[in-house]
Amino acid sequence: MPERLYNDSSSESKTKDISFVFCAVFAVLSLGLGVFAYILFRKDTFISVILLEYLHLDKLITPGFTDELKQYLSQKSSWLLYFSKNYLSDYCWAYSLEICIIYALRHEEKRVKNSIVISFAFMAFAEFIQVIPFVPGTFDVFDIACETIAILVAALTVYIHIINKN
Repeated sequence: MPERLYNDSSSESKTKDISFVFCAVFAVLSLGLGVFAYILFRKDTFISVILLEYLHLDKLITPGFTDELKQYLSQKSSWLLYFSKNYLSDYCWAYSLEICIIYALRHEEKRVKNSIVISFAFMAFAEFIQVIPFVPGTFDVFDIACETIAILVAALTVYIHIINKN
């Protein structure tokens, strides 16, 4: 397998642009879904307060939409609603973080493995710091498990993209 997804030579600039687009699309979509999950399911969090009150994103959501979505999800699966409320935003942040770190490390195959370690260390630090009383948030082992899965899925997504590109 080639060492890099792209080289810095001008003949490879098309692949380089596609790789940036690939990473940017996945990172932005994941972050967008995470923000959406915060707005819909976790209105009492610090991030939601900023998004809803200061940026006025609450005007984008029609009245009753949140309740209708929760009802729809609970009809499909109580586990799906539970996951959406408690872990979807964490999953999205971790997925996006891993995609961005992989891109920053220039997509090299062996660096994908290093990016997993970096993302996991950052995620574990962010979770463990919530144990300190002045840092908002609740430490949860299941958050760590969910974020670990997200990091591995993101790494696998990019790894498959590398294989298919070459």
